[in-house]
Amino acid sequence: MLASRTYAQGQTIITAGQASNELFVLTAGSAMVSISTQEGVARLDAFSSGATFGEVAFLDRSPRSANVTALNTVTCRVLTREAFDQLDTQAPTIKIRLLSNLASRLTTMLRQNGRELAALK
Repeated sequence: MLASRTYAQGQTIITAGQASNELFVLTAGSAMVSISTQEGVARLDAFSSGATFGEVAFLDRSPRSANVTALNTVTCRVLTREAFDQLDTQAPTIKIRLLSNLASRLTTMLRQNGRELAALK
């Protein structure tokens, strides 16, 4: 159910503002998350093989909030919204596991953000 895609170094994988109809699993290479600022580009994070990205906007169906760019040759597995919805009937156990893993990742991100904000005070 997961399509495979390859991106060249410097290629944009996700563009801020675009529709969030896909969730990505990085299987090879590394990618950078950034946002545009008045001063240029601010790097927010970097991912390596095994990471998921695009999950926040994918889950709440909001537009993408950041750009993701390949730092080198990147291979991803991509879960489309259509395939995700099909898991309800075709593989509900997998969907439950996926949602559980995504919830765990999101809570880890929230805790990290909270620690970083507290350190700035």
